[in-house]
Amino acid sequence: MRVNADGTLDNNFGDKGLALTSIAQSLTIGRAMILFSDGRILVTGDVYNGINDNNRSFIACYKPDGSLDEDFGDKGIVIIELNDPMDINAIAATSENKIILGGNYKTYYKNILLRYNNDGTIDKTFGTNGLAEMSFPKNISTPTIKDIAITSDNKIVTAGYGYFISNNSAIMVSRFSEIGVPDSSFGTNAYTITKYDGGNAYANSIAVQPNGKIIAGGYFNFKETGLFTIARYTASGLIDSSFGSNGIVNTFFYGDDIGSSVVLQKDGKIVLSGYGVIDSLAEYKPRVCIARYNNDDKSKQQIIITKIRRWLQHHNGFTWDANSSIRNYVVQRSYDGIHFSSIARVNSSNNSNYTYQDQTPLKGTNYYRLQTASISGAVAYSNVIAVSDENVLNVFLSPNPATNNLQIQGLPSNQNINVTVVDVTGNIAISQQLKANSLPNYNLNIAALKTGNYLLKIEVNNNVVYKRICKGITLNNIIEFL
Repeated sequence: MRVNADGTLDNNFGDKGLALTSIAQSLTIGRAMILFSDGRILVTGDVYNGINDNNRSFIACYKPDGSLDEDFGDKGIVIIELNDPMDINAIAATSENKIILGGNYKTYYKNILLRYNNDGTIDKTFGTNGLAEMSFPKNISTPTIKDIAITSDNKIVTAGYGYFISNNSAIMVSRFSEIGVPDSSFGTNAYTITKYDGGNAYANSIAVQPNGKIIAGGYFNFKETGLFTIARYTASGLIDSSFGSNGIVNTFFYGDDIGSSVVLQKDGKIVLSGYGVIDSLAEYKPRVCIARYNNDDKSKQQIIITKIRRWLQHHNGFTWDANSSIRNYVVQRSYDGIHFSSIARVNSSNNSNYTYQDQTPLKGTNYYRLQTASISGAVAYSNVIAVSDENVLNVFLSPNPATNNLQIQGLPSNQNINVTVVDVTGNIAISQQLKANSLPNYNLNIAALKTGNYLLKIEVNNNVVYKRICKGITLNNIIEFL
């Protein structure tokens, strides 16, 4: 499909903007596409003519007007058939307009590359008669290539994933030489495996920065929550700890998010696109999602600081490990986890770790974080921890974000309880007094609230608890909420 700059179908392409090609009698699946430097369009994928037909793939070559290029292969089509069942998921072009296909055998622990000339003939100088293979240990099942990129020195890097005996999947990045030999100087035995704690990780896309560093983009399933994920590697295949948190950045949209395609802007920023799903009882709602990240070679705003944690010997105290790149730490406190005020400054010293105790904490729950300033002057923030007074209510909210009803759990019985919802401008949106005999769990109707972030205030006698709540789900208010 080709569209004009305003989003309308380009009537000069194919048949009123669409080029339709049937290759197999039963099913034709296009999985990846590239543009040649001469304007031709190449599509690859798999074909099926029946339930046992699972080892054939194809390349289709189109002219810039959407018609098949009959000088390519057999009237524009190349059918690929190997001895073993396979999937082809990726395609790339070299600087010489050679065509690289990437995929995997379905029954063996191998990834495969195929190289074709720009007329659709197999390039027998690549690998073994045009086919290159990379083997993996048998504890890795179904290693899969999802995308290919070509480096400035014509090496071929791939991104995908593999499953382990534990059934957890991990991101896999590998590299082949220009002639189709696994590059043993990359990672360990030509590949690098990145496992994520607590869940499955998948890479769907890859990009190479001008300095040779490699970006793998995809998603991370953690406790039934899907997140966009970006992992960065050095040119030699090691995870790049200077990027994000130990080389990885995760981004939450809706909780069922799939990152599909990563690209680099000219200014070095990284863009990951895909989709997220609002899965409610009322409706299944997929949404297009796009996230953009700073490249920390360009922007020194991303600095790594130590997480703060509770200082167990002191109720309103916390501790953190020293970081040699930090000039000073500013302790900040909040009553609601949103609005923070600075209460102390701690200058960097020769200490290996630091502690801070709040001598005059606020009544109720106190939220703390560190604002850090690096030696170069860049500012960043730590995680936020909450410290609750032992006598304060221990209530929980579910679900949060919520659409129509918010359940408040853990309310005391036989108490007079006031519930107030305040918007970001300070205006009261909901105010209710619950009866003394109300149940420990209370359903608060928030259907009338506009989509956005709010502050929930719960008062029981002289105790006050503040909780952040989110009505509806949009990218902006989820980011603010987190």
